[in-house]
Order: sequence, then structure tokens, then C-alpha cells
Amino acid sequence: MKKLRQYQVANRLGDWLGEVFHHAIVNKLIGSTIVPRPLRPVLLRFYGMQVESCSLAPRVFLSSKRIAIGKSCTIGRESLFDAAGPIIIENNAAVGYRTVIVTGNHLRGDSKRRSGPLSPQPVVIKEGVWIGANSTILPGVTVGAGSIVAAGSVVNRDVPANSLVAGVPAKLVRPLGKMD
Repeated sequence: MKKLRQYQVANRLGDWLGEVFHHAIVNKLIGSTIVPRPLRPVLLRFYGMQVESCSLAPRVFLSSKRIAIGKSCTIGRESLFDAAGPIIIENNAAVGYRTVIVTGNHLRGDSKRRSGPLSPQPVVIKEGVWIGANSTILPGVTVGAGSIVAAGSVVNRDVPANSLVAGVPAKLVRPLGKMD
């Protein structure tokens, strides 16, 4: 029993050190203002992340390697990607500054602890999407290709392709044509 406990402690310590290392390399070094914008995707790929040639502003927080960013994407300054589950951002997407993408969710617990076990759900941002500044995308959401999420919106359900959504919670404003 004692050896099992030592193993569990060592495992937790290893997990914690991995998180600290990830945060130091990805968020403090690569995400700093001293690293030029064109170099960030190259360094993230070298680190083992799925990041194509894109424009990543300084101070973007990437919580884990469960993030894939496609070609010709733009990620705005001080955005936060909480990747307890996968975050997939397809080609040509634009994410405004201070956008929060969350995949971590919890099952409902009993009255002694309402926040039950972690239940991550993926977030998918399809090709050509534009997410306005200060928006929040919640777990399990897919934002359809060619859609626009207005600044300050909170998206808690899937967005159809070629749609404009806005508000808290985000609601369909109108469908978008090819040239809108």
C-alpha cells in the first residue's frame, strides 16, 4: 500500500511538473513579446503542437497540446484556450483579442459538491470563421464555416454555417450570403 501511495504521489508530481514546463515554454517564452509573430508557430510545432503557418499575437494562453490551429489563422492578443478537451481551429479563421475558448466542463455533483468530475467536450471552429473580440465559446460548440460571432458574445450552442450570431447567449441574427 505504501509503494502504491508513493507511485501516486510521484505520478501527480510528474503531471504537475509537465504542466509547469508547458506553461513556461509555451505561454511565458513562446507567447512573450520578445518572440516575433512569424516565429511563434514554428516554435510551437517544434514543441510538438499542431500549429500551421498562422499569426499568433503575444500573450495568447494555450493550456495544453490538445489544440490544432490551421493555415492562415489569426489569433488575437490575450486570448485564452482552455484545452481540457480538443480545440480545433480550421484554416482562415480569425479569433479576436481576449477571446476565451473553454472545453472543460463538469458533471453535476451532489449538494456537498456541485462541481462533479471533469467532463471535457471539444470545440471546433470551422474554416473562415470570424470571432469578435471578448467572445466566449463554451464546451461542445462547433462554429460553422464562414460564420461570424459578434464581439462580446457567449456561444453556448452550435452555430450554423454562414451565420451571424450575437449576444449573451449568442442567438442567430441572420444568415450570411457568400459575399456578405
